[in-house]
Amino acid sequence: GEARYLRPAIGNGRSICLTSNHWKEEPMTARLSGILNACILFVGMTTNAYAALATADIVVDWSSLVIAATGDLVINVSGEADEGSASAEGGVSDSDSTSGFGGINVSSIGPSSSASVVTTSDLIDVSAATTFGFARSQFERAADFNALSGSGVLTLSVDVEVQGEVQGAGSEADATIVFGHGTATAWTGSLASIELRGSSGDGIESLPTTLSFSVPMTQGDVVAMFAEGEIDVVSPIPIPAAAWLFGSGLLGLIGIARRKKAA
Repeated sequence: GEARYLRPAIGNGRSICLTSNHWKEEPMTARLSGILNACILFVGMTTNAYAALATADIVVDWSSLVIAATGDLVINVSGEADEGSASAEGGVSDSDSTSGFGGINVSSIGPSSSASVVTTSDLIDVSAATTFGFARSQFERAADFNALSGSGVLTLSVDVEVQGEVQGAGSEADATIVFGHGTATAWTGSLASIELRGSSGDGIESLPTTLSFSVPMTQGDVVAMFAEGEIDVVSPIPIPAAAWLFGSGLLGLIGIARRKKAA
């Protein structure tokens, strides 16, 4: 009463006998299968090398800031402030602020990630990097421009550079800086941004540019200027090919051992 089925074994034209309870394969086929799987496992584990990387950086040359006013507009600056934060996988998120320009040095370090925010009166340098995990850094520089008298157009401009690099599928690097005035929900100005994806191939990008904005003012007006940037980098390491082959290789080795024991 036991059902039996016959089908050709792959590669040698011999037969595998299957029953409703078990299956038996010819010894030579079993040995070849086990050896092949073991070889694939060895090659996969010794030759698979996967490099993953994601980095980004924003540099603001504040010494290049140009303040220009038309007409008889007279202005002064108040409420100057910097703020920054940094976080990396495994690291504590830090933040700091100061009542004047410059003076921030914030960093966070994880097992394979790092992020930092450094500001001085002449420079803002924000960066993040990871080889496995994530990292983020953020900053904001703000100031109020007050129209003391007259009227005209206020124009501000500053030089910036945004750059990034990704290696390996799944790696991502996003960096954006906005220079303008207003609020978080309603602002006017310009921005520079990069977006790199390792799934589209390894890549490096550098974007040097000048950001600027203009706004009309009359006596008593206040323009809330801000330079705000954010960096996010992610670099997950996918399961290497050797891991997928491990199961089949292990089964092959087990098959050899069982058949030798049975013999």
